[in-house]
Amino acid sequence: MHENKSEISVKMADAKNRGSVRMLSRKSVCRVITLLLGIGLMQAAWSARVENAVAQSLACEEPNLRHLRQDHPACLLYTGNMHFRAKQYKNAHKFWQANLDHPDSKAHYTKMYYQAMNNIALLHARGWGVDLKLSVAVQMWETASEHGDGDSYYHLCYVYSNPASSLLDLKKALYNCQQVQSLYGKADASDDEKPLAVEAHKRIQRIDKMQREASKKE
Repeated sequence: MHENKSEISVKMADAKNRGSVRMLSRKSVCRVITLLLGIGLMQAAWSARVENAVAQSLACEEPNLRHLRQDHPACLLYTGNMHFRAKQYKNAHKFWQANLDHPDSKAHYTKMYYQAMNNIALLHARGWGVDLKLSVAVQMWETASEHGDGDSYYHLCYVYSNPASSLLDLKKALYNCQQVQSLYGKADASDDEKPLAVEAHKRIQRIDKMQREASKKE
């Protein structure tokens, strides 16, 4: 059967249109893919910004420890120290207490744990941001000193050697003052620790004098 010219023209037009449709489909797919890739990149960038914002909000308040989370035992201790230096004693207590309450603090950050305990004891001894409770302070210092906290030894050295204190105990005072000298009287002691060793030495001299005076009265 022979096809007339009009039929041939229609078929050619149909073929051309089908080719255009195929070309259009490929372009559309490319555009869709490009759009999806763009959306994916935007979402990734947005997610990164969100994650960064969340990380910043959870970062340690202490400027030198921004790489740590707020709930890290080291962050809790030193953020408390920061508030203490600013005389924000209630906030200091909050962070130090959080250090004591942290499940990993005592087992894995033992030194920091007892430093926080010593610090809370000082607040109770002075009545700064918490109730004035010297008995609570001494109990905490006794516990911390048993685990080698030098500052706790120092505070006990002072409390037990203070003639005006109801807790005056020269034997305990001498022991704790000697521990301070042993820990902080070393050559590698820090600049913060050395003055405590010097003060402990002075206390030992006073204790010796008080003991000699007490012996004369007997």
